[in-house]
Amino acid sequence: MKAKYLSDGRKVVVIGQLNNVESIVQEVFVSEGGDQIPSGEKFTTKNLHDEPVKSWKEKKTEEYDAQYAKSESRVHSINKEIREMENKRRSHAKIIASNLRQINELEDVDVNHLSDVMARNIKWVCATNWNWQKVMSFNEFIEIRSSYDEGVKLISVHIKNDKTLMYKVGSYSDGSGSSSEYKFFNCKEKLKDFLLESYKRDTEKGYMNVSTFDSLKDTLDLPESDREELLQIEVSKAEDLYQKEMKRITEQRAKTLALKVSVK
Repeated sequence: MKAKYLSDGRKVVVIGQLNNVESIVQEVFVSEGGDQIPSGEKFTTKNLHDEPVKSWKEKKTEEYDAQYAKSESRVHSINKEIREMENKRRSHAKIIASNLRQINELEDVDVNHLSDVMARNIKWVCATNWNWQKVMSFNEFIEIRSSYDEGVKLISVHIKNDKTLMYKVGSYSDGSGSSSEYKFFNCKEKLKDFLLESYKRDTEKGYMNVSTFDSLKDTLDLPESDREELLQIEVSKAEDLYQKEMKRITEQRAKTLALKVSVK
């Protein structure tokens, strides 16, 4: 008896032909000893193959599974590298902090935070200027390019009278030009506190807008009613601007017509 394969992968032997289209077959089973034995109920089928086949869906599923496994392995490898890098940064920060504590002028300064910045042991960065709501990782912050710095960052550290530290980055790679102050965070709660305080301050002053509100939604749990209120304010401002512009155009048109009449 000739062995064939069904579309679902089962091996069968052909018993005979029922007609020009259908064949009578019997499934092949494998014993504990490895012997292949035709057994079970005989049945008819229209689809027989000379070798095991897979459907297009099954083949694609296997390919996708293989790609997923490869990607998962790559992600695991990258995460391992990140953890190793973070451990090195923490170790470097501890060494730097230990050395900074030997400087008398830094006795009342938060040298742990300073050493974290110096060792790049930082998770989040925020600018304190108009773009304060932009939260980025330290690596994203370092990779920011401009027409001035060519990717080089010089972070200047300033000590205030109250012994708190302020970090600034100049427009140029040597620290010159206008500078922006940045806040560095390792604690998610401190980051949220800073953003919430800034949000409330700008809302009270009328600086907040819908775009900024939306950029904060991933970090802060802000009520949707605040967004609706901001949207109404923006719509009202747009309507006022439209009315003023229409008034200006109407008045200008009237003056032009009056001038033409006087000329005649």
